[in-house]
Amino acid sequence: TFAAWRKAREARRLAFNELPDRVSDFAKLLDGVREQSDRTLDVLDAHTKTLDDQNRVLGNISAMIHGEMELDPTPRFICDNDGRNLNVNTAYARLVGCGRDELMNFGYQRFVPADLNPTYVDEFEDAVAQHRSVEMPCFKIRRPDGTIITTSVRIVPHPENDPPANYWVGIVVNPGGHT
Repeated sequence: TFAAWRKAREARRLAFNELPDRVSDFAKLLDGVREQSDRTLDVLDAHTKTLDDQNRVLGNISAMIHGEMELDPTPRFICDNDGRNLNVNTAYARLVGCGRDELMNFGYQRFVPADLNPTYVDEFEDAVAQHRSVEMPCFKIRRPDGTIITTSVRIVPHPENDPPANYWVGIVVNPGGHT
């Protein structure tokens, strides 16, 4: 019993004597973790700055493209693979004789009825399936006042050379005729 007690006491004394070294080793470990954390935070700060710079540049590019589309006298639109207008410019709304919001989503279908353009939907769906541009040289638009104008429409996929398309970009050309 005495030998076991003495052995246990010696083990406790040894552990107690090693305690300062263990605390020192633990402090070094914590310093290493803190230094690694600081380096990681520095890298994250650098990445955040890079992303902020890229967002600023992308915002400028987006503003320029929006300005070009909006100020372009050519009627333009951007739609998705289902034919839903995501954006239209003022020139398109002026050509049709309505507000831009009336042409958004599928609102344009009110002015481009199937009875005047019976093949339009099928041709667009084929173009989407084949990832190719579509051109309709005799595209008819019924304005709110009832007049019908004959135009030409060209729609191209974007990205053009890397299917599938994310967007479709189109222009409406009015050769100047009312029917």
